[in-house]
Amino acid sequence: MEPESFSAVEKGNSLLPKKIEIMPSQVDSSNITCFNNLRNRMNILLIQEDAFWKQREKTYWLCDGDLNTKFFHAAASSRRKVNIITSLMDINDECVTDEEQLCTVAKNYFTTLFIPQVSDTTPVIAAIHESISAEDNNSLTTPFAIEEFKTSIFSMKPDKCAGPDGFNPGLFQKFWPTCVEELFNQCCDWLATGSFPSSLNSTNIALIPKGDSHTSMKHWRPIALCNVMYKVVAKVLANRLKVVLDKCISECQSAFVLGRSILDNVMAAIQIIHHMKTKVKGNMGEVALKLNISKTYDRIEWNYLREVMEKMGFSQQWIMLCVETVDYSVLVNGSVTRSIILGRGLRQGDPL
Repeated sequence: MEPESFSAVEKGNSLLPKKIEIMPSQVDSSNITCFNNLRNRMNILLIQEDAFWKQREKTYWLCDGDLNTKFFHAAASSRRKVNIITSLMDINDECVTDEEQLCTVAKNYFTTLFIPQVSDTTPVIAAIHESISAEDNNSLTTPFAIEEFKTSIFSMKPDKCAGPDGFNPGLFQKFWPTCVEELFNQCCDWLATGSFPSSLNSTNIALIPKGDSHTSMKHWRPIALCNVMYKVVAKVLANRLKVVLDKCISECQSAFVLGRSILDNVMAAIQIIHHMKTKVKGNMGEVALKLNISKTYDRIEWNYLREVMEKMGFSQQWIMLCVETVDYSVLVNGSVTRSIILGRGLRQGDPL
């Protein structure tokens, strides 16, 4: 059965209960089929309404917390209102409110942000040691198995936000037996040739508000919404990288590596600060320095990343394939800007 519009679902849910309430006293052998059909239709409309609110509220509250109540509906609607961009400051510090101008401001901001910068990375590259062996590279580039792709697709939440293709992981999970062979063969071809179709790595940037003031693009956090097919490929590669990640990342860095806890660094920082506060003797002064790099992911230079991975010993087969083939479009109140061709940056939302 084709899904109906939400207005039709709401109208049906308001009318059908009244008909069903009246009919039991009038049911006989001549109209029992009509009564059963009304009950079945009522059940279908309730399921569709439930699915609508589940998709609209992205915090999985409907599953893990509140029920399908008026309070839940109000919370879901208020979240949508908060995410609406009403005004932005352009490069001339003028406030714009027109929908087309808002899209232009957003596009120009990210276009400027992703322009590559010229810098001397030689001293940093020279300090890096080779950490990936030939055996590691063999395990990274060995032929792929169907089970890897199944693990990848079923590790995603089924109702995650869709990318430019409009699909979510739930579709592929539902029809996995039907699409597995074609998906597997196609992904293997892309990785073997080292090239993606132009639309595969297209990505929408969704803007999430930060803080109370939302007048500048700096007050909106960009989240990348990738196509499901790309996510499958990226997760397969990420799962392979996990095996050698502990060789690439220093023992002093606790995040990103399985078996390490970021709380270890928190505890070490607390102990250091406590020691500095309680120190009362000695001629040597001590100072703690906290660094917060703005837009860290967005400022990663691709040439620098390639040189680092080459120095570590990674194979060239798919080293930069997922990074350099991306193009962005920004979502502004449901409108999509023209594509932005990148020169640097890593996506927040990309499995890799």
